[in-house]
Amino acid sequence: MTVPPPAPAGGPPPGPGPAWPAKPTAARRRGHAWSVVLTVLLVTVTAFFGLVFSVVWYDDGDSGLELLLSVVSAGYALGLGAVVAFRARYPVALTLLGGFGALVLPVGPVAALVGLTSVIATRDRRTAWWLGALTAVATAVSLVRDAVRSPDDAVFASVPEGGTVPVQASVWGYVALGGVGFVVAVSIGLVRRSQGDAARAARETQAQVQVTEGLRTQVARQDERELIAREVHDALAHRLSLVSLHSGALEVSVPADQPELQQAAQVVRENAHRSLEDLRDLVALLRDPDGLTAATPPGGSAVAVGLATIHELVDATRSSGVPLVATVVLEDPSAASPQLGRAAYRIVQEALTNARKHAPGLAVDLDVRASAATGVSIRVVNPLPPTAAVPPGSRTGRAGMLARATQLGGRAHAGPRTGPRGPEFIVEAWLPWIADGSPRPDLRRDVGGRPCDGGVTRVLLVDDDPLVRTGLRMILQSDPEIEVVAEASDGSEAVPAVQAHRPDVVLMDLRMARLDGIAATAAVRALPDPPAVVVLTSFDADENVLRALEAGASGFLLKDAAPREIVDGVRAVADGDAVLAPRVARFVVAHVATSRVGEETVAARHALAQLTDRERDIAGLVAEGLSNADIAQRVYVSEATVKTHLGRVMTKLGLANRVQVALLVERAR
Repeated sequence: MTVPPPAPAGGPPPGPGPAWPAKPTAARRRGHAWSVVLTVLLVTVTAFFGLVFSVVWYDDGDSGLELLLSVVSAGYALGLGAVVAFRARYPVALTLLGGFGALVLPVGPVAALVGLTSVIATRDRRTAWWLGALTAVATAVSLVRDAVRSPDDAVFASVPEGGTVPVQASVWGYVALGGVGFVVAVSIGLVRRSQGDAARAARETQAQVQVTEGLRTQVARQDERELIAREVHDALAHRLSLVSLHSGALEVSVPADQPELQQAAQVVRENAHRSLEDLRDLVALLRDPDGLTAATPPGGSAVAVGLATIHELVDATRSSGVPLVATVVLEDPSAASPQLGRAAYRIVQEALTNARKHAPGLAVDLDVRASAATGVSIRVVNPLPPTAAVPPGSRTGRAGMLARATQLGGRAHAGPRTGPRGPEFIVEAWLPWIADGSPRPDLRRDVGGRPCDGGVTRVLLVDDDPLVRTGLRMILQSDPEIEVVAEASDGSEAVPAVQAHRPDVVLMDLRMARLDGIAATAAVRALPDPPAVVVLTSFDADENVLRALEAGASGFLLKDAAPREIVDGVRAVADGDAVLAPRVARFVVAHVATSRVGEETVAARHALAQLTDRERDIAGLVAEGLSNADIAQRVYVSEATVKTHLGRVMTKLGLANRVQVALLVERAR
């Protein structure tokens, strides 16, 4: 342990603590001494000349009034001498008192000249000009008053050598005296002003240097945090993703007669997933320690929320003053999976929050019904305020509700309508029942609404880590309707592999050595009749998320996603839908919602203007996260017609998939 050296005698103690005042340096002590000497000298000179001008005014033969005037002038002169001591604090008052006093009384212009130097040094130019003019006039009046007196009573008169009669200064002598005095006062003021400006500039420069040094320190610290974040991202996150992938592969590969082993694999995968969630929050904190940017909310929650806690949410909403009419019918909510319970709770929470925010004081109707037979249905209705037909906002909450519903294979809608009470805003959602501990059912439907056989989905894996490819292969091949037809170890191998094996879906790693996932995605999507591309990432708020979507990716999946989520995501993309992990969806929507309104918004609106009314409606519903089947039900057409309209939209706008359509619509709003 390093022991700090002892402090010198009389100095501050070592270690942290309050800072001791710095001892005055020798230069500062000398400067203070000179200031005291100068003040005494100026007070003496001002009082002396004031008394001289006052005393010589009185003659023994003068009347009592003139004697009184001489006494008053002498007292005034002594008072001006005392005020000179405060010239730095009250320069304007000193100059005014000295100037007007010299105009009225025979006290001389010295006090005004002394005050003028401080005025010029410390006050604005307009004040200096006016007081300079006053001082010039006062100086001229004082000298003229002295010039018209007899040589015996004049201040500026002297007895020549060898003579007995005093000789008064000539006219030019008085002019020279006044001019020199005024010029000296102005010059001293200007010199002091320039010195003050230089000192002020030096202080500002020093302050700027300190600010710059502070910013450099912050940048250096942030660089260190970024380095740690990159190391965490490239090392720990990758290894945890491997643990999650392979435990998930083991979970789906274990025979049904070995439930203990399957449960152990599930525990490993869930703990790896939680560790990655914590790691993501840590990386977000390292990259944004002050929370200045919109951060993705943590994956976990300190309070377990679900179907059973919706009653608590209702009570809390009512206690906040919202006139809420709620009907909540839940059949055995504890039998629902945590994913289903959280999704339903968050949808209700977001809908009630929007109602409280955009329609304060208005009645809100809530209807929640849940059972294993019918699933979970949610309906929230609130009147629209008369000031707006559509509630304002960033639409991030609405997009989050839609993302939660579609991620579980459900559907949701949020928007204005005309109801029996007039304009109102309605949120409707349906979630399929998912029992606790069971995988989610396959909810894909064909045009007629029947379960879709769909054939085998051919998948190409592109990742530079063979362990990741192995884990993904095991997970995907656990579904008999998915076949991994080939693997590629770098983005540069993606295009030849697609041309050779004609996959339906490409699972693309985002970060690879020679050609990254963004460039590889663009190259694959540029092929004739290209497959859909789903990008894999370890981090939900990766800065390349939007770039990959703009390059043509149909969605994003996290590498630590549950096996069922990865399988369902591949099948959804093969059916023409988009897939975004919920955390990735929040990041994308938040980024688009907070992006600047400018050329991108104007360009997006101009592009949408090319579409027909029906095509714009379809594009808007795609942006809400609806599938083709949900859109068909909403606009009362067949799913094939929806696909036709959507194909025309993408052709007219030059877009590759529905995700890019949704991003364009969000930018235009």
